[in-house]
Amino acid sequence: MIIDSRYQVITNLGTGLYASVFKVRDIRTDQIYSLKLFNHLEAGAFYEELNAESMHHITKLRHPNLLHIYNFGNWDTHIYYLAEFYQGTNLKNFRFNSQKYSMLYDLIVQIVYALDALHNQNILHKDIKPENIMYSIVDQKIRIKVLDYGFNKMDTERNQQRISGTLPYIAPEIYAGESGSPESDFYALGVTLYYILTQTLPFSQDQISEIIQGEYKNFFPKFIRNFVPDIPIELEKFVLKLIEKKPEDRFPNCHAIIQYINKIQKKRYVYTQKQATINFFKYGSYLVRNEYSNQLKGFVENIVQKNGKLITIIGGEGLGKGDILTLFKYSILNNNYYIFDYVCSTQNRDPLFALIKEFSSSALSNERKQIESSLISEKLKIYLEKSEIEAAKLNETKDNLEQDFEYSKQFLMNLSDEKPLIFIIRNGQHLTEHTLDFLNHIAPEINNLPVMIIVSINDPEKIKKLKYAVRIMMKTLTPTDTHDYLQKILRSDVTQEFSQELWERTNGNPQFIVGILSDLIENKKLITDDKIHFDIDLAKYQLPEKIIHSIYKRMSHLSAVSYRYLQKLSCIHTPLNMELIMEMLQISKRTLYNLLSDAISNEILYKEGGVYKFNFREVKERFFNECPDFIKVDISNKLIEYHKSSANLDKETIKGLLLNCLITKDYESLLLFKRQLYKLYNSDYEQHNAFNEIYEILELTLSDKAPLRESDFRADLLSLICKAELTGSIEKAYNLVSSIKNKDNIFEYHFVLAALNMRLESFEKALELYQKSYNLAISGKQQTIALLDMVWIHIFKGEKAQAQSIIEQLSQYQLTNDLEVCFNDRKGLFISKFHNEEDAIEFLEEYLPKIQATNDQRIINRLSSLYSNLGNLYSNTKRYTEASKYYKLAQSLSEKINNQNQLSAIYSNIGDFYLKQGMTNNALDYFNKGKNLSKKLNNIRNLTLANVNFGEAYIKLGDFVSAETYLEKARELSENSKNKNFYDSIMSNLATTKNKLYGFKEYLDFIEKEHLFELYNTKKSITPFHKTYIYYLCEVMQIEKVSEFLNANLKPSNTNDDEFLYQVKGIINLHKKEYQLAKTNFEKSLTAANQIKSIYALTICYIRLAECNIKMNNINEAEENIKNAKVFVETHQFKYWGTVIQILKLQIALLRKETPLRSLLRQTIILNEKCEENRYHILNIDCLGLITQIYKELKATSLYKSSFNKYMTKVKDIARGIPDNEYKSYIAYRLPVQTPQQHLQLYQVTPRAKKDHESWQKELFALLRKDVVNEIHYVLEKFIKDNFAPQKYTIIYSKKSISYDKFLSHTNFATYVSSGIKETELEAYQQTCINALNKRAVEKDVIEGKHVMVAPLWLRKSCYGCLIIEDNGELAFTNHETHTMEMFSIQLSALLIRVLEYENNEKTIKKMQEVMNLSKRFIQVHDVKRLEVSILINAISLSNAKRGVLIKKDSAGNFLFQIAYDSDRNIISSFPNISKTTLLYVEENRRPLYTSNILEDIIFKTSPSILQYQINSLFCAPIIIENKIYAYLYLDNYQRSHEHMFVDEEVNNMFIMQAAMALKNALGYERLMKKNNELKTLDNMKNEFIAIVSHELNTPLTTMQSNLTRLKKNKEAFTMDTNELIKKVEKSTNKLRQSINDIITLNRYNGIKELPLEMHNLEDLLSTIVTEAELTSKHRRMNFRFETGEALPLVMVDWQSFHLMVYNIVQNAIRFTSDFGTIIVGIRNAVFQKEKVGDLDSVVIYIQDNGIGIPEYEQENVFKSFYELGDMLAHRSGDLEYRSSGLGLGLAISKRISELHNGKIWLRSQESEGTTVFISIPVNHEPKDIIAESSEITSMTEME
Repeated sequence: MIIDSRYQVITNLGTGLYASVFKVRDIRTDQIYSLKLFNHLEAGAFYEELNAESMHHITKLRHPNLLHIYNFGNWDTHIYYLAEFYQGTNLKNFRFNSQKYSMLYDLIVQIVYALDALHNQNILHKDIKPENIMYSIVDQKIRIKVLDYGFNKMDTERNQQRISGTLPYIAPEIYAGESGSPESDFYALGVTLYYILTQTLPFSQDQISEIIQGEYKNFFPKFIRNFVPDIPIELEKFVLKLIEKKPEDRFPNCHAIIQYINKIQKKRYVYTQKQATINFFKYGSYLVRNEYSNQLKGFVENIVQKNGKLITIIGGEGLGKGDILTLFKYSILNNNYYIFDYVCSTQNRDPLFALIKEFSSSALSNERKQIESSLISEKLKIYLEKSEIEAAKLNETKDNLEQDFEYSKQFLMNLSDEKPLIFIIRNGQHLTEHTLDFLNHIAPEINNLPVMIIVSINDPEKIKKLKYAVRIMMKTLTPTDTHDYLQKILRSDVTQEFSQELWERTNGNPQFIVGILSDLIENKKLITDDKIHFDIDLAKYQLPEKIIHSIYKRMSHLSAVSYRYLQKLSCIHTPLNMELIMEMLQISKRTLYNLLSDAISNEILYKEGGVYKFNFREVKERFFNECPDFIKVDISNKLIEYHKSSANLDKETIKGLLLNCLITKDYESLLLFKRQLYKLYNSDYEQHNAFNEIYEILELTLSDKAPLRESDFRADLLSLICKAELTGSIEKAYNLVSSIKNKDNIFEYHFVLAALNMRLESFEKALELYQKSYNLAISGKQQTIALLDMVWIHIFKGEKAQAQSIIEQLSQYQLTNDLEVCFNDRKGLFISKFHNEEDAIEFLEEYLPKIQATNDQRIINRLSSLYSNLGNLYSNTKRYTEASKYYKLAQSLSEKINNQNQLSAIYSNIGDFYLKQGMTNNALDYFNKGKNLSKKLNNIRNLTLANVNFGEAYIKLGDFVSAETYLEKARELSENSKNKNFYDSIMSNLATTKNKLYGFKEYLDFIEKEHLFELYNTKKSITPFHKTYIYYLCEVMQIEKVSEFLNANLKPSNTNDDEFLYQVKGIINLHKKEYQLAKTNFEKSLTAANQIKSIYALTICYIRLAECNIKMNNINEAEENIKNAKVFVETHQFKYWGTVIQILKLQIALLRKETPLRSLLRQTIILNEKCEENRYHILNIDCLGLITQIYKELKATSLYKSSFNKYMTKVKDIARGIPDNEYKSYIAYRLPVQTPQQHLQLYQVTPRAKKDHESWQKELFALLRKDVVNEIHYVLEKFIKDNFAPQKYTIIYSKKSISYDKFLSHTNFATYVSSGIKETELEAYQQTCINALNKRAVEKDVIEGKHVMVAPLWLRKSCYGCLIIEDNGELAFTNHETHTMEMFSIQLSALLIRVLEYENNEKTIKKMQEVMNLSKRFIQVHDVKRLEVSILINAISLSNAKRGVLIKKDSAGNFLFQIAYDSDRNIISSFPNISKTTLLYVEENRRPLYTSNILEDIIFKTSPSILQYQINSLFCAPIIIENKIYAYLYLDNYQRSHEHMFVDEEVNNMFIMQAAMALKNALGYERLMKKNNELKTLDNMKNEFIAIVSHELNTPLTTMQSNLTRLKKNKEAFTMDTNELIKKVEKSTNKLRQSINDIITLNRYNGIKELPLEMHNLEDLLSTIVTEAELTSKHRRMNFRFETGEALPLVMVDWQSFHLMVYNIVQNAIRFTSDFGTIIVGIRNAVFQKEKVGDLDSVVIYIQDNGIGIPEYEQENVFKSFYELGDMLAHRSGDLEYRSSGLGLGLAISKRISELHNGKIWLRSQESEGTTVFISIPVNHEPKDIIAESSEITSMTEME
């Protein structure tokens, strides 16, 4: 057998329900494959589950552990796929033993690698099981292949036989209706591993059934060690973790699994981000370009109509031509076409002969495909009989070629006669000349044949030989496409800069993109430390050789002429437009067209806007290098001259010209163009580029290469300092200016050098140079700018007199706007420095309104500085709202002109502003910005400031280690530079970190070494150093010293330090036990903190208040304080103060007698570990004190002594080495007793009363009377926590009494209440539980350092379970706790029995609820057959039956087994052992029958045969509809007699009743649908009748009108009466024609659901209608008025139908209004709610007349079809009266059109006054029609 004319079947490997697998040989290549043919599944059904894109996706997956699928195809009406042939066996045959652990780990990891490859492609396997994993063992090494990925949906939904084999491997969440996840595959892997280790499944069929029903809550598998005793415990835990019930409890990803495997055994398996990304590139970086595939699919419809096509797809290597053809082919796999797919190569070049060979070899029965040897050449015979290689050795004559051409053409025609032929030829560049000739030969003829030939090719020259082909040129990816593609394959947020650079290097070629990324990863540039980095300079990147070769191949396809021209163009570095190219090359337009066509088609050039660019830098470089030097110079000179006269050159052009100037060494032109470029950069605020240009201009002028003009040089120097300041490039500028010689006599030289020295903080040198520049100044402006910088230096240095003198001098100058801003900024600094900050603020605020708005860059720069300084003033005075305003203004202005140097300082200032308020997250964001910018600019001053800021921020965050690191870095930067500005702040904050991280002695040593007392005692304000030192004194209880220190050293100048001072006073009061005074001072501190809006200060104040309230025993207030502080701590991550809060909460808990001390002890020990980890030494001591005191309260004597000694050692260690008086006071405070024998009382503790046994026994007895299981749960848990306070606990039980030694291995044990102990961890307690059950006594143990206590649960002689509790290792369980546990276990055993009863009741209730839910689903199913299946399947599930049958009776009274399923939802085709006795009983009694034990049921005593049926339980019920038995529902547990069905009489009766109601509803619906179809048929007949009648009436009417027209022309020949009669006949004819047209119109609009709406101006439309109406009623001299509202929107309408709607109403108004009447047509926005359509904005059109009006009783009928207002007088014209007539369809048509516009229509009318018709149309349509109800219309009428 040959499949698809190509694959010869060698053997059948297996057959399933839907597919067969064959081992096949490829006739074309002689390769062996496996082929899976879905021979029992039609192609259409296959496509429902797996579309073309999914097929394509699967074939692109390549991984060593996945069975590779090469291709998909179709044979007859079935799909097949071709895969690699793998000689192995499935994992079900793997036999594990203890010698195979290493192999097992290899096996696991290879499966995980395979899953990772799938998951990375967003593919879930969903059917992992042993049968889908193949393995082979070679040289003791296992090799794994995972199969059947991508087909799970089809198999699990359609192949019901397969489901039963798959069920145990499906994760519980899938049964719950959730979508799968990687964790679902891990679950299946876990079950697979469990099976190969134990040869059994973790869960039984019964348990799986419960899982399917959503009852998977208590199951736990047998431990693997029961089967494999020597299994490593970590491996067992690994497998059990994989099969955890909840997905979140399993491993989250493949990486985590590999990490775990590496942890539990010695071998190291590789898994890194780098490897994962490379694998992703290898196995999934393909790109689907649907637009091209869809374009090909568009041609398929044409060929079916015998409009054949020869199509070529042209594009360079790597654009995805092959993927497009594959995707196209997969989208048309069916029996409608012959599809032949051929890949050309250097050896295989003749696709036509291959087609003939393959189709003829597989068509022995088809004579039209047989080969007649007389009709073909010898070469073709050899090809067919032997091979292409043999045939290629022969040459053909012209006659032979013509003979083969003719035969081949006839062969294709014969094939296409049977069905259309689609012939795909890939890599067409390898086609032979003869094949190309044949394609040209046949192309004209296939235009009339159902033949489509598609050729992909990468050489445009080759394609020119095909004369009649449709050409599809493939484009590269756009920059946006490239970015999206990178996001997909890197699975990361790719920066726009990286994607743009990569696009430029690859020209958007997908293959090149992947090649570069792979190379970057291999060379550790893109991924390092498992992180992706995009900061790669791709401009300097060398492309891989493979890509360069592909690029150069494109160049080889060019013609020789084009190649020479492109060499010349490579010398041009400016943008290339057509005019420039023609001018430079001196060529005609035709030559230009040929050149561009050749270059673009070969991907050498591309067009962007009106400019042509080289696709690849390497191409341009190669052309340039190959071009002779004289041509380079010649072209460059031409280019310079061409552009020299241009006035408005853009940057790109100028940059290109600069390169061409260097080629010609034309430095004068170079200087000219550079100055132009500088101006452009400056105007666009590109400050760095502007600096670089002005720097290079100065370099060039100083090098003597270009002429030096004095005026230009002076201006260039000033430009240099300006841009150096803006960019922070001070040192670079300084080095250049310092090298200038012989310029001592000019102002600019000295001024710029002075400015640079000032920025480098060489202030004395700067002042000297400023003075020189001032002396050399030749204008007032020059003097001014020198003085402004000089005054800043004097202010900075604190030289008040000199600064004041210069300010007075500057006041005499007439300043320009920018210098005036600068002067006032300097004056503000002067006032704040030498007077006070409030005065400075007032001065600057008074000046600001005087500044005029401007875009002058110089003014903006000066103003930004002023705003920043004003922000600092407000921040320093803690007026944060105003500070924020000015910082934002400063930031905005600096960003506008791109002043990055100033921005870095502003960012730091804003960060400091946030830090002062305690908003650390915001502060860190701005500090980061400032630091990054400072680093980029190499601005040491700002970088130092950034590190100081970080240090301060981390101090507030409580991360003192990080703070110290940043501050030490700031210290290093400060000491290595000339900048000492921040030294005070650095040392002050470093003192804080030393205080927190080290002992007191280290802190004091640091203070002394750095002379901090001398440094800070002269300061006016309180610094961090002062605060730290005061806190130290308070800690060592030197209260008097604190007061002395404050009085001697600090003189606060304003109230900003009140918060701290009040806080210190409160601390002093607290230590003196003056608690009320302390509280008062802390409250004042809180008020001050609120005033300055400091979140950090508020946090500390609340904590201090809490400390005070705890001392005062005001617990509720303390808790409120803590709550307030906690909000700030959690929002701003104040970690240190968060720890303080936890300690305070523990102190409060000590005062609450209901809080168990054991629980507090555990919390304190954990908190102490965190304190040690964070090096919080003081808090560490607090925790140790708490632990010591709790041990004392618990009477744990030995632990108390040990903890006391640890506490005492820590206290002495931290104080060792400090002054003696301080040491003594500290020890006295912290160690009020010196030995553990003395009672240590550090904290207040409320004594705990022991609850007597009698009281809690009453509580447990009360539980036995409770009916709410949840309440029992709650009370039990509370009892356990109150009496034992365990870290973890669980109650496990069995639903029936079992042997105690089998308890934990029994599959039916369940968890009742649990906290912390997972089911997978129970194995650790197994031996302790067995000991407890064996002894029938409480058992205590220590497991992994934790104290464990187990109480056995016995009742009478039956074992029901265990209670397990565990602490965290803090304290062994006491005798009292043990005794309590013993008493408790007895009551708990009885309680469990009670709970089981409740759970059974709950189960029944749950089943009832399930029935109610099912009834809702049943009632929604209207298809009777589907409903019957649903009822049966759900009945089986509900009752836990093994099988079920829906039985009916035929007309002869025979039972018919209509539908039958088993519990796995497999269809049953045979019905053995169905009980006839049951059916007859139910039929006779017309009521259900249920028996749980057939052997004992009296009904079956007379039916001995049923006793042999292996049936234990059965249920049968009649489904009665309208008092007749419709069917019988029969359920039993056939072949599963040991299991009982769940059948509750009440539940089942309800189910049967709901099923009957649903079936009755469905049968009624079926009848209704039948009637509905009949009505549809009648409606169609009506439409046809109207069409026929309209046609039949229109034809004679047309004839009559024609005859009447002829009669009217000869009216002189007739009498007056005859002429009058002719007029009447004509009028009647017109009326009849109008009626026919109205009927047709109404029928047409009634037959459509929506109109093609577009945006229109309704004013225009209504104006047109009014004009038309005036013309038609001109003879009646009526008055028309058009009114329009304001601000009318465009509205979505259909112009034609909307025109008809309004026109009908206007014509009605004309008809019912007398001569000289008035008609108003208007439009306005809807004003009233009830005018609107729904709640949408609407427009209202109104048509108002003053005609006869409509009687009230007629108004509700006027919009009805065929309703006319009787014989009413319509209007008078002269002495004539016109009466109402016609069919009454006009308004009905208008109403229908308004509905189609989602609008509504209504009217208001009064007899003899007139009528107004309103139409409301929504401005924005909703998806459904909104039609006004009659009540709304009435209301509207009343409102109008």
